[in-house]
Amino acid sequence: MSLLALVMILVPEAENLHLQSCSEVQRETPPQFSLSKACALSLKTTVANSRRLATFYHCELLARRKNGLAFNFNPQLRSCRVYGCPDTEDSETFLPDPGYDYYSRYLRTDKLTNYTCVPNVGMFHLHKHRLNYTMAFEVCLKEGSTLADVTSEVRTNGLSRLIEKEGIHEVYVGMDDMAEEGRFVSAGGAPLNCVEYRAWAPREPRVLNEANDCVVLNTRREWRVVNCGLKLPFLCELVMGNTNRSITNVTMCHSLPTMRRKLECWEETKKLHPQERKNGQCPKDFQFYQQGNVSEMNNNSYIGK
Repeated sequence: MSLLALVMILVPEAENLHLQSCSEVQRETPPQFSLSKACALSLKTTVANSRRLATFYHCELLARRKNGLAFNFNPQLRSCRVYGCPDTEDSETFLPDPGYDYYSRYLRTDKLTNYTCVPNVGMFHLHKHRLNYTMAFEVCLKEGSTLADVTSEVRTNGLSRLIEKEGIHEVYVGMDDMAEEGRFVSAGGAPLNCVEYRAWAPREPRVLNEANDCVVLNTRREWRVVNCGLKLPFLCELVMGNTNRSITNVTMCHSLPTMRRKLECWEETKKLHPQERKNGQCPKDFQFYQQGNVSEMNNNSYIGK
């Protein structure tokens, strides 16, 4: 059974997945950022920081240019803070701040707990137990991931350092030539010949042996082709969320002139967009302000910092 057929069985919504042409790969747009947490400012180290961006879209554009995985935006301060790694659901690096909303490329922050961030690249889960390639592929799919993409220098080098740090010599990654001998494709169906970067070890890829269809990454930052039946550790990459979202009233509320009007706006937003606000409620710290203590909120030293 091909891996594409396996994906169709395990993930029915992937019915449109197919071997892509290079033109399709080039037309792909990176996943959008989605609201992850409202009224919260991350204390993570930034990879870019600007106080001159007036709109959400300009902040998002900066995050894309810097390959950020998350960002904070405060329209009143025109403040945009871009992060190389996203915060997890139970992160202690958030500061309650009604001026900022936090956006991430990942829709489910609760899924990030078991993953390691490679800054400006993605979130990865190293499985140290050994499985053959097909079973490893299946495990990744079931946790909302794919076998890791290594088709760039920054990815190959970053992931090689990750497995070396964990004491693993080599792992299965998302590349094989099962569909057509000698034509390597990523776990998502993108042909290797669409990119210029290569990291083959000397005398690789070995394609004369038809059983050698699956690619591993080693600690020497090299790719090797091995028998897919070998049981090896493997590296999953969390799939970034790609949602058709528009700018909601959550951000629009911040442009209102007074705190009282902002609070009223947030209340209306929660009624109109319960699903979007489900994971983005203002922290409990702010709930008592909704009972008339707006002046205290205005005097809080951390507001708008």
